[in-house]
Amino acid sequence: MQNGLVQLYLGNGKGKTSIAIGSAIRASGFGFKVLFFQFLKNGDSSEVSVLRKIENIEVLDNPVKNSFINFADSAQVENYRAQYEAIIRTIWEKTVGGSYDMVILDEALDAYGFGIFTELDSLMKEKSPNTELIITGHEYPGINIDKIKNNADYITNVTKVRHPFDEGVFARGGIEY
Repeated sequence: MQNGLVQLYLGNGKGKTSIAIGSAIRASGFGFKVLFFQFLKNGDSSEVSVLRKIENIEVLDNPVKNSFINFADSAQVENYRAQYEAIIRTIWEKTVGGSYDMVILDEALDAYGFGIFTELDSLMKEKSPNTELIITGHEYPGINIDKIKNNADYITNVTKVRHPFDEGVFARGGIEY
């Protein structure tokens, strides 16, 4: 691919991961080689199981099996950072090396905002110029993500208007995961 850009999908609405997965499928259908990784998720959702079956898409396994994190607990954040160190190095090498036409880092904005993936803004600048980079995540009050926004070519804010979770309806298989 020529002229790979950076896409940022953020907000508190449902659909950021779905947008990223749709982009992976589209890119694969066009013959692109895609790398996909989810921070702070177990990697066992329905859509990820489908991605694993699609030609030209590589899904990296998440080394962290417990997706819950108390970001106020600095010891837990440091533990997560240590667990993610090797996978971040792999992501960095594959993204900067240009061996993929598209790299999708789902929930990377959350990992960045809470100090787990502090190199995200640098990766955005140093990625291969031929690689499309897609980043998803939430924007939390009090956490500065200006560096990320300033380095993105696309920014789409997915805003929640209403969500069943607010009424006690948890994620449903085949719908939310």
